[in-house]
Amino acid sequence: MDSLSKKFSKYLLVSSLGANIIGSVFVIFLSFIKGFDAKQISFIVGTTPLIVLPLFLIWGSILDKYKDVTKISKFINLSNVVTMIILTLINNFVLFFIVNLVRSILLQPGGTLNDKYLLNISKSNEGSYGKIRVMLTIGFGLAGIIAPIAIKLGGIYLAIIVGSSLIILSIFLLNKLSEDEEDLIEETERSRKDKKGLLKSILQLLKNKKYLKYLIIISIIWGTQNAAAGYGIQIMLIDLKISDAVISLIPFMMVIFEVIILLTYEKIKFFERTDIALLISLIVLIVRWAIMIFTNSYIVILIITMLHGIVTGIVLQIQNKIVGNIVPPEQHVIAFILMNSLSATILPSILNLTTGELYSNYGIKVFGLVYLILSIIALGLLGTNLFKKRKLQ
Repeated sequence: MDSLSKKFSKYLLVSSLGANIIGSVFVIFLSFIKGFDAKQISFIVGTTPLIVLPLFLIWGSILDKYKDVTKISKFINLSNVVTMIILTLINNFVLFFIVNLVRSILLQPGGTLNDKYLLNISKSNEGSYGKIRVMLTIGFGLAGIIAPIAIKLGGIYLAIIVGSSLIILSIFLLNKLSEDEEDLIEETERSRKDKKGLLKSILQLLKNKKYLKYLIIISIIWGTQNAAAGYGIQIMLIDLKISDAVISLIPFMMVIFEVIILLTYEKIKFFERTDIALLISLIVLIVRWAIMIFTNSYIVILIITMLHGIVTGIVLQIQNKIVGNIVPPEQHVIAFILMNSLSATILPSILNLTTGELYSNYGIKVFGLVYLILSIIALGLLGTNLFKKRKLQ
């Protein structure tokens, strides 16, 4: 009989694969199937996350009240499939935007639920956090292989059907999972106590100049990469008249080096110095964005997309270490929430809206240019850190 960690690993792999197949074809679905232009697509992918973000507090109270993680996960996965089916039937832009907004609200807590369940497994020594969490990365990468095959065989709709079928399969896999009620109750109580001091923690955290500096640097790294992956690169390839099957290869290209870095990270000694690791990440990003400005070759764009994995593999390893070193333990949770909100939602959304507006006047070069300017700003901030440390030595 499989252990709880193995069961959850299988669920993460299947659900991640299904969701990322749909995610990897979503922008080309908007462009090739729905016929929306770049501005309309940037409005959808840019505005929706910003509107949905504050509603996380409502989901938080719901998750506190209902402790059954697997039942809520089933509801979210089912919502993913049902709303995607509805979106395939809608051609009116305003109605599409509204339904997609509802969809985003329903799917919002999915990642938090996975982390919550995974935390309980780790606490009970049922499995290693890292070894289980890597299933999400594998699922993301495999989506970049399966989606192009599905598109070649039956078009974008077949890719959506395959992704939806895998999500439905993940719902059945959830039936095999048990829950540790005591751990969940403990987590709920801790969450309620944390919320009472939430405003106070945020105000104290904003006075931490070291945290603010790293918050900006790391958010720019993640924010530009997320914006490029979720909108920029796909619009560039659509503009270059590249086939939808090739565009859906993006997730696979993104994780190749990430897996290598994650497996070899501990053997690379200079990565132990967090500022040096961040410096390498920013140099790689600057090279990537600079090439994006000057190239019109889809092959070059796909090749430099692999640099995403190098940066991700490095920053994933050090961001927790940085927060642990410069933020008091009682503020760790809110520090991560602020960092994740800024880097995964707020900055990518603003970038998608901005580049979508600029693209109509200046073409595909704006994506690399905007990302490059932000990355140079981050490099400047990091440079002041390195300079101060060298001065103190």
